[in-house]
Amino acid sequence: MDKQAGSHNSLYSELNVLNLEILSDHRDLITDVLIDLRDIQTETKVNASKSEVIGSFKALLDEENITDAKIATLIAPTNNAQYRKGV
Repeated sequence: MDKQAGSHNSLYSELNVLNLEILSDHRDLITDVLIDLRDIQTETKVNASKSEVIGSFKALLDEENITDAKIATLIAPTNNAQYRKGV
């Protein structure tokens, strides 16, 4: 468990969660996203600067079709099993 001053104790998965399916499934309900930009050691690799990640998410929210989202290639591999299976 990684403990940092001023931060809650946290447990992390081996992969970051990136759920683009929910944007497609509930496009009419989602207007904003929360992006955790902390440097957390996982097997997920982010191939962009933090400002590029933010810009990619902004572009994603403006797009009609998210199936070919650039963000999925910038942040990989990821997981969204809880969305598919439930908690």
